[in-house]
Amino acid sequence: MSKIPIEQQEAQFDANAKIVLSNVQILARILKLCIPEFQNENIAAIVSQLKKDDIHTDIPLDSDESNPQRIRGENTENKTYTEGTIQFDLLINIKAIKTNDKYLVDIEMQRNQKGRVYLLKRMIFYVSRMISMQKTVEFEKDNYDKICTCYSIWILPFEKENYIKKGNFHFKTTYGETQDEDTELATIYEIGLGNNKPIAEDKSFQEEILNVLYILFKERVSAKMKLEILKQFDIHLNSEELKGVSKMTGWVEGYKELGREEGIKEGQEKIILEMLKNNVSIKFLSENTKIPENTIIQIARHKIPSINTKF
Repeated sequence: MSKIPIEQQEAQFDANAKIVLSNVQILARILKLCIPEFQNENIAAIVSQLKKDDIHTDIPLDSDESNPQRIRGENTENKTYTEGTIQFDLLINIKAIKTNDKYLVDIEMQRNQKGRVYLLKRMIFYVSRMISMQKTVEFEKDNYDKICTCYSIWILPFEKENYIKKGNFHFKTTYGETQDEDTELATIYEIGLGNNKPIAEDKSFQEEILNVLYILFKERVSAKMKLEILKQFDIHLNSEELKGVSKMTGWVEGYKELGREEGIKEGQEKIILEMLKNNVSIKFLSENTKIPENTIIQIARHKIPSINTKF
């Protein structure tokens, strides 16, 4: 197997993630999870609200590029002198089924974390741009009551634990007797995919969506096997989406992320041992984790005595 440069792996992973997340069956489940107006609707009803022209990829965040035409579907990118290319991964316009209220939804696949503070600031920036970019599109002058509610949803595939977090504006009374207040106007969701597959203990919808995303991005089985598993959730992939799933070797990406730091940590060691037991070659592991082959061999000899005969 030839070595693929890390930068190329990253670009391929991102491109294929967008293809897979654009599947309306998957999108409908994410919307049902995050938007209160959809939580009591069935998946088929939500799918019927999703029109092809309302699902966009690679929309620029910059104010001079986010004009009405681009928001409504023109797939372009913008390079600024200071920030390079800045884009929404997947931007969706959708209306509520019963109230006809409009929503603007951003879905981001976030592979690399540069610390918690960096991630929080980035998420807040994205959802803020989703509001400001509506000027001249959804509202003119000071007609702020026409601003659409925005949801920025971040999928983090390389977390230690499975979790779902929600953040929005909370107004806390610091003087007087008025009630505290929450607003959904700008809401952020984090969906973290952990090292282990979620256990469906109470068969909740939250557990279902965690399982679906885990299967898509982390399950270490073939694409055809994933296709069969997803059919149990009544999710069907077309040929392009299936090809995207087959190219997303999430466990290789996981190695690369872990291997950037010097030394071998406990989590890295556990993954290396699991891959060795699955007959992944030491050379391939070394190339994709940047961990010396000798170091991997020493770990194997120490933790898997029966493997000594292979060296």
